[in-house]
Amino acid sequence: MKLSGKVALVTGANRGIGFEVCRQLGAEGATILLGVRRQGEETLQALSRQGYPAEIVYMDVSNSSSIMDALGRLNKEVDILINNAAVLDRGDLFSVSGKEIETVAKTNLLGPLLLTRQLADDMRKRNWGRIVNVSSGMGAISRGLGSESVAYRITKLALNGLTICLAADLRNSGVLINSVDPGWVRTSMGGEMAQRTPAEGARSIVNVVLLPDNGPSGFFFRDGRKVDW
Repeated sequence: MKLSGKVALVTGANRGIGFEVCRQLGAEGATILLGVRRQGEETLQALSRQGYPAEIVYMDVSNSSSIMDALGRLNKEVDILINNAAVLDRGDLFSVSGKEIETVAKTNLLGPLLLTRQLADDMRKRNWGRIVNVSSGMGAISRGLGSESVAYRITKLALNGLTICLAADLRNSGVLINSVDPGWVRTSMGGEMAQRTPAEGARSIVNVVLLPDNGPSGFFFRDGRKVDW
């Protein structure tokens, strides 16, 4: 119960990796805020059946007004932020529509940026916080950037850059921020051929939440180990 007394906001919490992150954080003692656009009741009931305290926070991370409205309704201080919600485009630069690029950018990058900016300052004032940006190997320069799903790749690359910048801002504040590659996971996004279960992907994220207070910040992790950007 390493996170007893802590409150965690997880976006994209109603399925796949997000749900598993909620479950594993609950097992560590955290109170869970389920950040979802809709259909959070089933997830809430599943967590409640396992004895994990949770509540729903309806928000659309691609919409800044929705984010601000949701945060304004919070009655708890957030100690842990998991920027998990994301969307995937299936085309290359010349086939993906401009509207789809905009949606991917707002969901995968601008939403996490706004949430972090709003919540990290309060974490800093309390001298403790954990922020995890759920990224992807598809956005890692070290692994080579392909042409498919170009908006997803670029936004995950930018999310990694945001992690580095914010870690510098939050240095010596007690707030750790890192990116995590959960791997290729069998979800609605990853597909049935993916090699990992949602529980395995979520473990990589929770491992970073559980870093000690003097742990690293501003790095890219997979399976509890630092990997190249």
